[in-house]
Amino acid sequence: MNSLILDADNSSVKQFVKKQQAERILSVYDPTLIMQLFFILACSWVSMDVIDHHLILTWMLLHSIILSVRKALMVWHIRKSADAVLSGMTEKATLFLVICSSLLWGSVAFVLDFNAYPQESVFLIAVNLGIGVGSTVLGAVWFRYCLVYLIPFMSLFIISFLIGVPEQSITLALVFVGFAVYLIRMVQMNFENNVQNLSLRKKNEILAQSTNQFIAAASHDLRQPTQALSLFISALESNGNTINKAHILEQLKRSSHALNELLNQILDISKLNANSLETIIEPVNLEPLFIRLSDTFTAVAEKKGVTLSFSANQLWVMTDIVLFERLLANLLDNAVNYTDTGSISIVAAENGENQTYITIQDTGIGISDSEQVFIFDPFYQVDNSARNREKGVGLGLSIVKLTSQKLNIPLTLNSTLGKGSTFSLHLPTAQPITIKSDEEDFSPAWQITNKHVLIVDDNESVREGLRSQLSTWNMSVLLAEDNASALQLLT
Repeated sequence: MNSLILDADNSSVKQFVKKQQAERILSVYDPTLIMQLFFILACSWVSMDVIDHHLILTWMLLHSIILSVRKALMVWHIRKSADAVLSGMTEKATLFLVICSSLLWGSVAFVLDFNAYPQESVFLIAVNLGIGVGSTVLGAVWFRYCLVYLIPFMSLFIISFLIGVPEQSITLALVFVGFAVYLIRMVQMNFENNVQNLSLRKKNEILAQSTNQFIAAASHDLRQPTQALSLFISALESNGNTINKAHILEQLKRSSHALNELLNQILDISKLNANSLETIIEPVNLEPLFIRLSDTFTAVAEKKGVTLSFSANQLWVMTDIVLFERLLANLLDNAVNYTDTGSISIVAAENGENQTYITIQDTGIGISDSEQVFIFDPFYQVDNSARNREKGVGLGLSIVKLTSQKLNIPLTLNSTLGKGSTFSLHLPTAQPITIKSDEEDFSPAWQITNKHVLIVDDNESVREGLRSQLSTWNMSVLLAEDNASALQLLT
């Protein structure tokens, strides 16, 4: 059994960002090490006359060992790993070596002497500041690197200025503090912008790919009912006496209904993707909502020999009633389509933490672990490679996913292949609302016969279709293709 919780973050996007960052780390890693080696040699050469030679050689040797180990560790990681993403112990070991290198640079602060060696001291400070600035290049794609490199050596310089090595300077200490804060903040902003740009790039790639797949699948499923409509209309136009027109009209209705249903679902997905649907979050009584769903699906389930049960437990939830009812309807429709024997139940229960859990459980075919990742993709269907329309067109669960995200409702799936599936929804519990019923004077039902109707539509087929339908109800119909024509007719 596998449990899948929908998440707004896409794992493929995260993995793409990590790989891209790894590639950029590799592209600047060697130049960074070379730059550090150059500065090590420069500082050692300048300090030969002011610092003990053994101390300088020891400092150089430690630096060289750290840089060599860092390079060897990176080479070993690249050979071992399928990608260059630093993680786990490899990253920790690398960052530890970076801290050691930073402390070695920071130790320079304790040999400064502005009075005896002003030029050398200024040079060493300038080199260290340059090293700090240089770490921002790698820090823009590896933020932790910048932190563990800047903070240790900057801290040692600040401490040396505060305690008076070589001499106390509150001003220099404050300058280094301000410089460190500024650098870290700038690197953080660059890192976040880099992540956002890479994420957006990958999301656009996924969107373009999924859009192409969506259009291809939609074109395939739209072609079937439209071709059927064309064939049935051609049959009606035939002069043959053997044609069963009643049967053809019934098939026309079914094809038209299938086409209309598919177009409505595509429109729902486009609106949810465009975030153009307005939501009204209010207390919703589950009892009448479940009754409406029962009226819609019980007959279909019983026709297949499947028992359908509802239990609202007199609970109320906070949600948008229109979108939430559509969400539940799609889940029930999916359960009915893929359950041939047994039962389907929808149960609401409160967990005592002001949360209501609604579960839709079936004894259907179930979903394998490998397919659970894809069932919320548009037009993806389990066990329906032949595209049998009796099992829908594969948009219901896509609408469920988008609607649950729109309403901020956590959705969980537990499924076992061959045993069934359970979808769980978590909503905040609402307090019941008491509705006052006042006596009202009801007017007689409005009659549609013998009425005058003005239809304004820019599509001639729609206008003629509406005229034909309304005329059968004994209504007088006027047609206009735009506002100007409508006003002229009224005049």
